[in-house]
Amino acid sequence: MTKNIRFLFIVLLVQVSVIAYLWFQDTDIDSFAATQSLLSVNNLSEIDKVEINEGDKKLVLMKKEGQWLLSDYHELPVNRGLVNSLLDTLFATKLSWYVTRTKSSAERFHTGVDNSKRHIILYADGARQAELFFGDSSGLNSIYVRRQSEDEIYNIKLKNYLLSVKENDWLDKNLLQIRAEVNEISGAGFRLLKNNKKWQLEDLKPGEEINKEEVELLIRYLEKIQVMDVASVINKKPDLTFILKAKGKHVEYYLYKNDKTYVIKSSLIDQFFKIAPYFYESLEKLQRQNFLKK
Repeated sequence: MTKNIRFLFIVLLVQVSVIAYLWFQDTDIDSFAATQSLLSVNNLSEIDKVEINEGDKKLVLMKKEGQWLLSDYHELPVNRGLVNSLLDTLFATKLSWYVTRTKSSAERFHTGVDNSKRHIILYADGARQAELFFGDSSGLNSIYVRRQSEDEIYNIKLKNYLLSVKENDWLDKNLLQIRAEVNEISGAGFRLLKNNKKWQLEDLKPGEEINKEEVELLIRYLEKIQVMDVASVINKKPDLTFILKAKGKHVEYYLYKNDKTYVIKSSLIDQFFKIAPYFYESLEKLQRQNFLKK
């Protein structure tokens, strides 16, 4: 009986020791996580170039005069919210305890130099500031990552779309918007002027009355133009043409219907862009008769 009690006592001591060990390990992990940052870069604003690699595909985001551009994609503007989200997430990430740190693990977790799923390099004034190798997904919005010249692999939170190497995923879809208060719109056979925050149709004939609700609706489409993707150059006369004027700005929009593809071009940008069919159809209604009450 005494032997059994002694045995049980020893088992109990072992269990308590294991629990204490794990508790202290957790304490060390918490302490580590509170002090260790993913990036060692001091100033986020100094980053002026982001390079994302996936196999043979490379995407380069470059900051020029305070604006992020797609360096190898006609230098078109980037969705500022996306690039800010990527950089803010990387800079704010605090590392928990590493998943593994054996040299062979980079192969298994796909975070090696030659087998990583994504490879990001951050630059400031031409100099590399940070280099990260991203591997397999470890769950929803989670991914394994390894820092350059280190063996430790960590599990961090990061949305997968922020690692895309597709230019269109980063393109600012609002790049054709004037972003100023429009005070004049003209097209085939009509001219709309804004006076005292009210739209008026030029050359109203006796008995004609402007449909203010319809005018406001159609103008909202024109002021909130959103593109879908870059389109091929179209060498023909536009099907529709509109001119928008704002304080210090004059923009002409040319719209094309090319088979089942709808395209728009701004006089301020060389590229042609695809737009949604409903958007084209709404702009197609920008004709004088549609601004009058029936």
